[in-house]
Amino acid sequence: MIFNTKFNLGDTVYIITKNTTYKKKVCNTCDGMRYVIIKGKKFICPDCNGYERTEEDGSEWSVTVSGEIGQIAVEAQSKKYRNNNKKKSTTEYMIDSTGVGSGTVHYECDLFGSLEEATKECERRNNENL
Repeated sequence: MIFNTKFNLGDTVYIITKNTTYKKKVCNTCDGMRYVIIKGKKFICPDCNGYERTEEDGSEWSVTVSGEIGQIAVEAQSKKYRNNNKKKSTTEYMIDSTGVGSGTVHYECDLFGSLEEATKECERRNNENL
């Protein structure tokens, strides 16, 4: 079986990722202390369970790094096990030379052959989310 892919081993690509920022959300019950005091004793807050809460503050697509294609994998699984996100292609690429995060698998739809193409797609996706 022969698989046609957009990139080949050793091709340099530009990777775009969605960067999401979060803001701290203060629990109304413990006022962010993560515990409550009842009759002089500390107890874990019953609402936040002692965990800091966060909520999404926004997200933006950006070109993060460039790297070389190291390994190409084409999903040959049944549709039952495929990624449910219809925008993602089933062709995945392992990037070898990105430095931090090397060995990360990226979807074909998030890789571009030039910085200009990657930047244009980031702008399109960011405008789509407005």
